[in-house]
Amino acid sequence: MVLGLILGVASMSANAKTSVKTNTSATELTTPSMAEATIARNLASYAVLADQNAFAYLGRLFAPKVTVDYTALWGGEPQSLTREALMQQWAGFLPGFDVTYHQVSDIKVELDQDNATNAKATMRFSASHFIKDAGNRDKADANGVSVKEHEDKGFWQVAGRYHFTLTQIDGDWLITSVTLTEPSEQGSREVLAIAPERAATNLAKRQTKLVDYQN
Repeated sequence: MVLGLILGVASMSANAKTSVKTNTSATELTTPSMAEATIARNLASYAVLADQNAFAYLGRLFAPKVTVDYTALWGGEPQSLTREALMQQWAGFLPGFDVTYHQVSDIKVELDQDNATNAKATMRFSASHFIKDAGNRDKADANGVSVKEHEDKGFWQVAGRYHFTLTQIDGDWLITSVTLTEPSEQGSREVLAIAPERAATNLAKRQTKLVDYQN
């Protein structure tokens, strides 16, 4: 269930510091190739679209079959599944938070010199998850007395590094695997049990606010 931790459009893009063989000195800049730029753009969008609950668009970043490995954080085994199944899992979890904020930086792209349709990439990330009223939920203590949970129960953050493999399909670079490494956490994991209870209702409300720009 908790696979997508992993994840405002303008502000998020501004926070994505991309490194694709680029010299950042004031006197010399190396322009990335179109392939490098496409991959870096897709990885920056990964975070933005997750925060916006834009799962139809987020799913477009993945190959038809994808392997997700969060074992460094949760244990267990990597999971291979279709992109549709992955989006269904994330849609049943991420919208349950009042706010998620994924920050990404240090995007590095490495094209496969032996196979022009394959690439690898890494990026640093932090993913903050908030539920406003989680700290005010009633909970029974050891004696069965109803008490208020502590406020930090409504916040959980994970940070670390994502490793991606990608392949070029129909002219676009799609994610075939994502692996989380070097995880660190703040807050309480208890908030993760609350989010699925709220996800469907929250997502339905947010979808009513979509702009129909074609009319």
